[in-house]
Amino acid sequence: MEQVAQQVQEVSAAAEEMAANTTRVVNGTRNISQIAENTSAGTENIAAATQEQTATMEEISASAQILANLADNLEQAVARLRQHNFV
Repeated sequence: MEQVAQQVQEVSAAAEEMAANTTRVVNGTRNISQIAENTSAGTENIAAATQEQTATMEEISASAQILANLADNLEQAVARLRQHNFV
């Protein structure tokens, strides 16, 4: 009887240890999941900021092209004025 009681205690202790390990694994998995969610949110924020920067750079490029065209037109107008001795 004593041996059976001892074995029951050992099995019970092993079961408690397994339950504790399972709880640690579950908590670890939750932590990893939270880290993954935070990383994903950060990645989404970076992607959105990159899209905004790309749009801004495209606007700057378009504005630069407009300014270059205006400068060319102005240069041509000044050249015509010089041809006619207005300048």
